Amino acid sequence: MAVRLKVRSGYVRLFCLPAKQPLAEATAGHDAAVEWMPFELRPEPTPTPRPEGDYLRDVWSRAAYLMARTMGVAIRLPDVSPQPCTRLAFESYRFAEEHHLSDACKDRMLRAFHDGDSPA
Repeated sequence: MAVRLKVRSGYVRLFCLPAKQPLAEATAGHDAAVEWMPFELRPEPTPTPRPEGDYLRDVWSRAAYLMARTMGVAIRLPDVSPQPCTRLAFESYRFAEEHHLSDACKDRMLRAFHDGDSPA
């Protein structure tokens, strides 16, 4: 019996990129399919956090960099301020999905925002 996992994911959420690889490893070789579904954490007009503020610096220092290092994923806190809303990114994903390019689109979106070397 096939297992179908639905994963709600954003592009600017710090845990989405590092979680991608372990999920792929856990389902490899099994009768399992992963369906990525866009999730906008802070839709407009909700204000988005700023990387120069204490909140993002603290959560990235306490959790994101440690988790990313543990999983072998290089990430950095993007200096885009304020962090972007992602509605247009999700629209791009749906367009890519219609053209059977959703996996490539998701990967590029995640990398575009989080790419870089994690400190220390």
